[in-house]
Amino acid sequence: MTAKSTTRSTTKSPGGAPPSPTQFLGALFPESAAWPGAALDGVNNASQEYVKSVAEVNQEIANFVQSRLRHDIALGESLARCRTLADATKAQGDWLKQATDDYAAETQKLFELGSRLMGGSWMPLQEFGAKPGADVSEQSEP
Repeated sequence: MTAKSTTRSTTKSPGGAPPSPTQFLGALFPESAAWPGAALDGVNNASQEYVKSVAEVNQEIANFVQSRLRHDIALGESLARCRTLADATKAQGDWLKQATDDYAAETQKLFELGSRLMGGSWMPLQEFGAKPGADVSEQSEP
């Protein structure tokens, strides 16, 4: 008598990579894998892009703060070297112009990063024809 081996089918991506959300849900719930699985792949991709974009915004802010601190320290050093009121006034005026230019440029950068961040977060809904904020719970039923 030979023992009959039972093997359980597992879902794997090519190359032995972990299964995507679509493959995973397809293995667990074959009858409902088409809509939710595809939506989850889109949400997963959008989530990764969102996290990446948030990290980019945080890095940009950290770089800006560091740059402005350097300029602020340089102002103090410059004022310490001034011998006349005119020299001090010029140093403060130069610092103010640089700060104004820096803040204007940084505002533009953050606006662009924020626009990209928010634009990408709605892509999974757009791909499935839903409008942002729409109730998509009814779409999950076959």
